[in-house]
Amino acid sequence: MRPRKLPSDHELLKLREANLTHGAIAKRFGVSRQAVTRLYNGQDIRTRQGLQEVTDVLPWSLDTHPAKKKLASQAAYLGLRAYLRVQLGQEISPRSEQARRAFLNRITSGREVLAVEEDGAHYVPRAADGGHGLIIQWPAEVPLTERDLELFSFDAAEAAHAAGERSDKIA
Repeated sequence: MRPRKLPSDHELLKLREANLTHGAIAKRFGVSRQAVTRLYNGQDIRTRQGLQEVTDVLPWSLDTHPAKKKLASQAAYLGLRAYLRVQLGQEISPRSEQARRAFLNRITSGREVLAVEEDGAHYVPRAADGGHGLIIQWPAEVPLTERDLELFSFDAAEAAHAAGERSDKIA
């Protein structure tokens, strides 16, 4: 039996965002896991730049983070990543939009922020942050830039959340 054709690069990127493994995608389309891996590895670099752009603005080094694999599947971290993609002007999948909204629902209460610690991402009580009003617990050893304030400020989160609610009401 001839394997079914794999989807477009755009659809493959959505499947990756949905945290499907190469094996699960292969099974879904009736091809080998290696075929899926080859296709992902051969994708145009622009499809990966969006995810890399988000990773580059995070104040944590995820390459060496002890909970790197755990973070990739944690709803809180996925919500932050989706939020940042929207802040950076990128399109996100419906599943990422759900994660972004869940993240914003927690953050816009004003009582919690997201912390990335050795064991993963957690919502923690908002502590005094020098009046910056950030949506994450900023690492003390990382300098805070103007761009960081634009991307991670509570005001920006509130505006993004309000805009999302308005678009729901319009639809």
